[in-house]
Amino acid sequence: MRLCFFDFACFSECSFEKSDMTFLSFAGANIKNSSFRGSEIQNVNYGGCSIFNVVFDNSNLYNSRFIEADLRDTSIINCNLKQVYFIKTRRTNVIIRASNTAEAIHDMEQIQG
Repeated sequence: MRLCFFDFACFSECSFEKSDMTFLSFAGANIKNSSFRGSEIQNVNYGGCSIFNVVFDNSNLYNSRFIEADLRDTSIINCNLKQVYFIKTRRTNVIIRASNTAEAIHDMEQIQG
């Protein structure tokens, strides 16, 4: 998928596994009980999303944005997080493991510096 807009949409029980997504926007969407496992998710906007019980394991999230998103019961294991924005992201029971978290952006000082 390329250049698609799903802003403020609701997704439940969806499988986006092994998807190739570039330049998509899920801004303000509600995504729950879904999986993006093994996907290419580059330059995707999840800004302001409510993300509950979602799996991103083994995915490339390069340059995606979770700015002001609410992540709960979410798994991000073995993912490329280079230039992924987690600014003002609320996290509850989020597992981030075996991923390059040092290359993610967690606050504005990283951008301005």
